[in-house]
Amino acid sequence: MKKLVPTIIIALPWLIIFSQQANAQLAIDTEIINRKNEISAIFKTPIIPSSRATLMLIKPRAIRHFFNNYSEAKNASWSIIAYGFKVSFMMDGVINSVYYDRLGYWDEIIKKFPEEKLPLEVIDLFKKRYNSNTFIYSESIENIHSDNEATYAVYVEDEKSLKCLRIYKGEMEVIKEITK
Repeated sequence: MKKLVPTIIIALPWLIIFSQQANAQLAIDTEIINRKNEISAIFKTPIIPSSRATLMLIKPRAIRHFFNNYSEAKNASWSIIAYGFKVSFMMDGVINSVYYDRLGYWDEIIKKFPEEKLPLEVIDLFKKRYNSNTFIYSESIENIHSDNEATYAVYVEDEKSLKCLRIYKGEMEVIKEITK
């Protein structure tokens, strides 16, 4: 009995660590499944136009910028968010979300791409390195600090893992990899 107590004291922290790692992996797997379901639903869901009451609260500067830069957008949906305004719309098969600050100044744009709509240089860079992987989803982020250069996050999956790749200015790096 005297030897059993020190063994339990030594083994207990390791058991806690291993159980936390298992829970973390389960949480990551759940996140992946939720992301895949969310992405498949995104491209099937229509964007609903904004109500008149919402539009009355949007700063004219934001609306002016939107119509000057995205005049061919259809069914734009405006919403008020914590730090300003957001407008979502589909254009050329790509889902766009443009963000403005509280004063109506442009802040960033996030685009969600199906594989066939990605720029060719992004597809070429991705296919050279990961030719056997299955493309799942991609999005680009361009903001006031990016000098009109988009950063792409490309999610790919194969039989062994799921990867999130970041592509910026012709450079690609793995930012997250989850083994199955």
